[in-house]
Amino acid sequence: MRTQLTGSYSNGSFELRREDGSLYETVVPDQIFRIGNSIGGFWAKPITYAGQRMLALVRIGGSKFSWPIERIRRSFGKERGTILQPGLGLWALS
Repeated sequence: MRTQLTGSYSNGSFELRREDGSLYETVVPDQIFRIGNSIGGFWAKPITYAGQRMLALVRIGGSKFSWPIERIRRSFGKERGTILQPGLGLWALS
């Protein structure tokens, strides 16, 4: 299932909100998380883009999901990832 959520940056974190304005999830720098029930997950890599602190999602595979953040940074630090852009979008929930 997918739902529409609005994303915006707040103090270096990315907040996802429902239509009614209630907070669904906050993605913080260096967080490792799954979207829905996907295999593996993503690392929220802190970056600076156009002079602003933002997050880029870097895909990480199944077993790497449980690695400590220091190892993730060493192994995936040069990966570009997908920049989280503010606005309305579809996010998987299950």
